[in-house]
Amino acid sequence: MLSDLLSIFISNAYAARFLRGVRWSGGVWCCVRCIYCGSLSVICWGWYRGVYRRYRCKRCLRTFNDKSGTDFEYSRIPLNKRLFITYLSGCLNVPLLRASIDVGRSYGSVYRSFRRMMYSVGRYVRRYWRLSGDVEVDEVYVNAGLKGRGNHGRIILLGRRPRCGGLKAGRGDGIGTLFQYSLS
Repeated sequence: MLSDLLSIFISNAYAARFLRGVRWSGGVWCCVRCIYCGSLSVICWGWYRGVYRRYRCKRCLRTFNDKSGTDFEYSRIPLNKRLFITYLSGCLNVPLLRASIDVGRSYGSVYRSFRRMMYSVGRYVRRYWRLSGDVEVDEVYVNAGLKGRGNHGRIILLGRRPRCGGLKAGRGDGIGTLFQYSLS
C-alpha cells in the first residue's frame, strides 16, 4: 500500500496513470465523457507530452486530455510534484516552506499550488456534501512574508536576494541634506 502511494510521486507517468484511474472510473477509456458536450462517443487520439492520454469527441470534434478541465490543466509544476505537495502539506502537515525545499520549487509557486488545491476541495465539499452538526476544520497559517533581520538566512535559502534598506547617497533628502543646511 505504501509502495503504491510512493510510486505516484516517482515520475509523471505514474501520476498521470493515477489521475486517469481516479478521473475515468479505473482508467477505462470507454467511460470517458467529453468535457465540452458530455458525449460518451469518445475515441483515443494519441498522447499529450508522452504521458497524458489524449481523446477526441466524435460529436463536437474537439480534443482534450486527462488534465483538461481539472486544476492541473495549466500548471507548470509537474503533476507528480503537485500531488506530492498536496500529500506533504495536506496529509502530513508539513509546512509549505519545507515542502518547497523538498520539491525544489519557490515558496510562492508551492503556496499558489496548495491554495488552488484547497479551494478546489472546498468547492467540491460545498457542492456535493451537506454538512450538519459539529464540523471541525483544521486551520492553515499563511505567512505574511519574510521581514526582519532574523529571516535573512531563510530569504537566501528561498533563492531571493534580501532587501537592502537604508539611505542612498546623493538623493537630496535625509540626514546629509539637513546637515548641509544647518552649517550654512
